[in-house]
Amino acid sequence: MATKKPIPLAVWLPLGLVATVISLIGSLVVYSLLNPPAPPTVNFVGIITVRGQTITPKQLGQGRQLYELHCAVCHGLKLEGQPNWQEGMAANLLLAPALDQNSPSRQYSDEQILQLISQGGIKPNTTMLGYKDKLTPTEMAALLGYIKTHWK
Repeated sequence: MATKKPIPLAVWLPLGLVATVISLIGSLVVYSLLNPPAPPTVNFVGIITVRGQTITPKQLGQGRQLYELHCAVCHGLKLEGQPNWQEGMAANLLLAPALDQNSPSRQYSDEQILQLISQGGIKPNTTMLGYKDKLTPTEMAALLGYIKTHWK
């Protein structure tokens, strides 16, 4: 009978290293799933209210995340609106307007803006979707609070 040669250390060492790396990655994945990061807060000096309720820094951070996820693709990451949105409005083509300090939305009440977020834009001149099936009223208020931080 032939005797088996022991596996050399040069083979075991890389295998052990790979197993350690896989274990470490698995631990990090599990940790991140069990401990999701808190929403970032928004550095804003002042008080933001929506429907008369003060929006907390944590809610503003949540609003920022919601904005980046649902709104920025059309209204821009800096809330600047689509290019030439003002000319589009003059031609009755409602391009996604700015939501910053130049926003035409500033003239509307919180209720009107929240209804627009919930129901979507007025068809047929806009493609804005309603978010009533995607966002809760609390999330919509946080989103509006974040937008209002850009109004000076």
